[in-house]
Amino acid sequence: MLGAILLVHAGAGFFLPNGHEFVLALFAMALTLMVTGAGRYSADAVIAALILINALYVAAECSAVSARRSRLQQEKVSTRRCEWKCARCAAMAFMRRSWSAGRREMADGSAQRGMNDEAAMVHVVAELTFAPEHRAAFLDAFAWLEPFVRAEDGCMEYRGALEVPTLIGAQTPPRGDVLMVIEKWRDEAALTAHLDAPHMGQFGERVGHMMPGRVIRISRDMRFVRATVA
Repeated sequence: MLGAILLVHAGAGFFLPNGHEFVLALFAMALTLMVTGAGRYSADAVIAALILINALYVAAECSAVSARRSRLQQEKVSTRRCEWKCARCAAMAFMRRSWSAGRREMADGSAQRGMNDEAAMVHVVAELTFAPEHRAAFLDAFAWLEPFVRAEDGCMEYRGALEVPTLIGAQTPPRGDVLMVIEKWRDEAALTAHLDAPHMGQFGERVGHMMPGRVIRISRDMRFVRATVA
């Protein structure tokens, strides 16, 4: 259009019919349209609006599809988690039941074995009478003996006790010249080996002249005796 003004209509003057008045007006309108745009009611605006609406619709559809996929994945994960938790709970419950049953069996077995072992033990109560003038020397000798006896195989208990006065009315008057030796042995063989131990011979040599008498009482658990007799 600028070429038409310069090359065709410039020499004919400004006004119509041959001047460049009309062409210049068209050029101005085209320039104005280029600068200001087509406006909101133009075909370009309508087409742009349709394109925008279509893009928004497509974006909304994509978002909805993504949300549905995410929800389905979460449901699958939740289902797997529930199945895994149920399986884990079932396994743990089974393990707890098995463990509890095993503990009960072990406890019952241990208690039964403990009861049988205790019933088979040999109990000894020895009354060692010593001369009152040798009381200190006799007790010192027994204190020397105790650790050796407790270290013997099969010794479950070995301790000396002296009778003392109390306010208990049923008590027999205490004897001041008697040492009570309370013993517990695993079995009769252990007691026999104890009596033949070297330190027992040494103890006898040290206190033989101080001990005018002794009484040894051997007993076993009533359950063991009744079962043996039956």
